Amino acid sequence: MDRPRPDWKILGDWRACESWYNMAAPKRSTSRTLKPRPPQPDWPVVLTEWNVISALRTAGLPPSLAGTVDIPAALVSEVSAYLRFRTLEFRELEAEAHGVAAAEAVFAATCGSAYDRSHKARESAQRSYLIAFGQRDRAAGELAVDGQCVTTLRGRMLHAEDRLAIVRRQAEPAARAAQLQAIRSYWIALARQRIPEDIFKDAPRGSAIAAMPRLFPTWWGWFVQKLVESYDRSDPAYARLLQELPRLRAEAGRPKQVLVFSALVRQWREAHAERYGLLRDVHYPVIEQRAWVKVGIVEKWFEAHARGYKRDSDVREAAARRLYAALAETPPELSQAYWNN
Repeated sequence: MDRPRPDWKILGDWRACESWYNMAAPKRSTSRTLKPRPPQPDWPVVLTEWNVISALRTAGLPPSLAGTVDIPAALVSEVSAYLRFRTLEFRELEAEAHGVAAAEAVFAATCGSAYDRSHKARESAQRSYLIAFGQRDRAAGELAVDGQCVTTLRGRMLHAEDRLAIVRRQAEPAARAAQLQAIRSYWIALARQRIPEDIFKDAPRGSAIAAMPRLFPTWWGWFVQKLVESYDRSDPAYARLLQELPRLRAEAGRPKQVLVFSALVRQWREAHAERYGLLRDVHYPVIEQRAWVKVGIVEKWFEAHARGYKRDSDVREAAARRLYAALAETPPELSQAYWNN
């Protein structure tokens, strides 16, 4: 399936746009590890599905949904996809936005009107460039923009960024400190409750997770409570650490590598503490061992409820259709990430 094309004007950051446009294939590591390991799972998917399965095992299903064996699999997948977006991608962006807002406040207070003028000039130049960049990327010939025009607009945007950087220079240390403090405060506040009880309030209209609280309010409240308790015992950010462990192992095995594996893990966590909310040292061997146990639990659970669900798209689509039929809802486009709106 083709990667969905973003709206450049909404996306906003020109570096993200160019990165998407010039996206390269991931590099394959040729380093050997000392011990053969099974294929690396998608840790955000595994850990989120494990939390949802744990809550569902305790809460059960409403009687009208419990009769069909593959409906629980479709429900777990849909709830997990929404939670994965809200507890990982969305929060990482929200933490960054808190930091940027804190830094901008320091810049504005310290640099005065000169900063305001330079900032508006940069925003205007970036907006013009993004509009032209998006039009260049469209297939329709009549919407194509001359490449020279795009190059010129990019040059103006970079010049405006350079002028803004000069104005910001005197306030950069204070702004950086405020940014880090705002991000840390955001993650510390979230750690008190990993997911709020109203986390599904923005579920898209017509989706199964929007219909469930309307059709089964008592059961849904019990299920969400069990989800909250499950997430309070784990940190979604562990998935980011687990994704990096194979690369760090390969790095530790390289010739002339000075740092041992544990030191590389600590170094990576410190470098990404604010980005992912990993503000404290983690005992990664225990986290990894428990995560592999969860892989087996999740795989066995899906095989028991819908054999081949993880391997066969037809099985997944059939289960989703039965779930939506039981809820008297029209299923959305099954391949569309419609919760990310």
